[in-house]
Amino acid sequence: MRLTLTVRVLACALMTLSLVLPRGVRGEQGHAEYEVKAAFLYNFAALVQWPASAFSESGEPLAIAILGAADFAPHTEEFLKDRKVGGRPIQVNRIASPKEITGHHMVFVSAAENDRLARILEVARGSQVLTIGESESFARRGGIINFYREGNKIRFEINRPAAEAAGLRISSRLLRLARLVSGEGG
Repeated sequence: MRLTLTVRVLACALMTLSLVLPRGVRGEQGHAEYEVKAAFLYNFAALVQWPASAFSESGEPLAIAILGAADFAPHTEEFLKDRKVGGRPIQVNRIASPKEITGHHMVFVSAAENDRLARILEVARGSQVLTIGESESFARRGGIINFYREGNKIRFEINRPAAEAAGLRISSRLLRLARLVSGEGG
């Protein structure tokens, strides 16, 4: 039964990958793009395995931090409301500072944070945090997953060595969908 659910989640991810953004969204962050990225976050959470030590108790929520993307946070909160991953509820928090990453399992770093990216990745390095970004070279600089555009589609790349350094195991199904890169921290 669980495997069937995972296959359905993966099918949803594949459909999301093929989503073509409307023309009005191509040049700027827009409503449709935020919804697609929120769906990706959910699928990433379902296809990444954290070590048991990443959670202090069995019912602890999967905590997702949103850094520097005030417009993205409401879409993510709405999309993830009442959803669970691996039996855990999902908690979305807006944060303003890299030091607030601690205590989260995932952190989405908007392109607006590019000037502070080195500090953000330094804080996350060595912890069991899945870092997800949307700026050019995010994954090559040590982030784990990075969104990029290919034409008018949202795609993603994964820095597998950075994920392994964080103690995270990424599903081979997710890895097959990604462009694999390496770089700092990886």
